[in-house]
Amino acid sequence: MHASSHEMMGEFVEVHLADHRGTPLEIIDFGAQMIGAESLSYRSHLDDPAWTYRGVDIVEGRGVDIVLADPYRWAELPSESIDLFVSGQAFEHIEHFWVTIFEVVRVLKPGGITAIIAPSSGHEHRFPVDCWRFYPDGFAALARYAQCEVVESFTDWGNGEWGDTILVLRKPEWSDSERERFDHRAGLQRLMLSDQSITAARITDEWQFQPQSSSAPSSPLASVSAGALTTRLTARRDRRVATDIGIAEHAEQERRHHLAGLEERATGLAHENAQLREQLAAAQQAAESATGSTVAQTYGTVRAKIADLAGDQGRALYKKLRGRP
Repeated sequence: MHASSHEMMGEFVEVHLADHRGTPLEIIDFGAQMIGAESLSYRSHLDDPAWTYRGVDIVEGRGVDIVLADPYRWAELPSESIDLFVSGQAFEHIEHFWVTIFEVVRVLKPGGITAIIAPSSGHEHRFPVDCWRFYPDGFAALARYAQCEVVESFTDWGNGEWGDTILVLRKPEWSDSERERFDHRAGLQRLMLSDQSITAARITDEWQFQPQSSSAPSSPLASVSAGALTTRLTARRDRRVATDIGIAEHAEQERRHHLAGLEERATGLAHENAQLREQLAAAQQAAESATGSTVAQTYGTVRAKIADLAGDQGRALYKKLRGRP
């Protein structure tokens, strides 16, 4: 379980369960197995002494109290026996989650609620498969498909890699006809996954699998307020976004200040370079002047030396050869 999901469940508990501490509640956590060195579990949020928490999974493991033999037919869990169904990082791994939601709703008491958290994004993490990502509209549609009320359907966009989406649905107080319709639809969902032929007898058998009861007691969680968690999570997200924007703006200011410093330094270096070029040109000109004067002096000295060596006759011969008087 990743930290953002654990944090979101903590927010759910504070908003929707704070008024029910000390009230007996039956709670199941689907997908409760703790993998490897995992240390986070929803169990830590659901530890009120009056609450009965049980971890449920399709395999044995740390944190698991009940093992389901069939992920789409929960014979181990009686109908209308649960006040709160929670699940985190499980629905994206369920190949046919639209069948599973019927089992979730079946085991809820009238007025019972869920807190299902699944990612809207993130890398593939197969266990053993990774099939789905969920948005608010998708989770809301799933609740309505299972004949339930949408209490919350919210995605925490931008919060880490996973962008967790939470669905809080409430099971209504159904009429006899609504209850029968649900049982029929749930049975047909299970039959569609079966490898056996669909016969009238099998349809009847599925319809009679742990049917709902008109005498089931209502859950005390029926009174939770719709939208309260969404309001809180939205405010938290806005604060996080504002902080991120502030950090980004500060970083942009620092970047611009750094660029201004670089531009100032570049201007200074260009000025220094121009001065060095001027000094180099002056030095070259001075060197050329000095070289020309030295050559002339050397030539005069050599010529005088030759004249001295040649004497008067030599000078006369030189003049004759040059055609000079």
